[in-house]
Amino acid sequence: MHILVEYTRDQGPVCYGISLFDQYSLSDSISKMLSINIDWYWMTYTSREAWPDNISAIRTITKLNSENLDVFSNDFLERGLDGYGKFIAVFGLNKNSESLNEDCFQDTIEKFAIYEQGPIQIVVIQLGDSPYEHVFIPHVIGEPTKRLLELWEITPEKIEKKYKYNRLKLAKLESIFNISSK
Repeated sequence: MHILVEYTRDQGPVCYGISLFDQYSLSDSISKMLSINIDWYWMTYTSREAWPDNISAIRTITKLNSENLDVFSNDFLERGLDGYGKFIAVFGLNKNSESLNEDCFQDTIEKFAIYEQGPIQIVVIQLGDSPYEHVFIPHVIGEPTKRLLELWEITPEKIEKKYKYNRLKLAKLESIFNISSK
């Protein structure tokens, strides 16, 4: 069983730290994710030079579908020469909402990070050097997100450690996506 850590704050999404996409739980976590009535998008990048030539350093925002599911899975498994993974951001949006793309991304992620509004319902971040993923959710969640958290065993009774959100420092959603409070 994985350790579940909660990072709380009064305004803005809260965060849970849990290992979801390691080599042992990847397939199960993705299967649970896809069973939920949410549209999924992801992006990746690495700024380190310690990557083999055959690994793509950047993937722009891509909608997850049956044709690219293997690519999505492989992004989580790929490791650089230093043993670290890529930065990966996964976004769960309300089903059939407007597509997430480069043009609307910054505005959409800001609405989520600052006001807990917009089509984004959940954000999962893999920092390349972190032992677990960071799961960001609003204080008030819809049924699909609630169900996914239950499937991933992100529930109040499973929380082992609690910290203030600011402890995340550079792993805060606002830091990752260069968002300033308004």
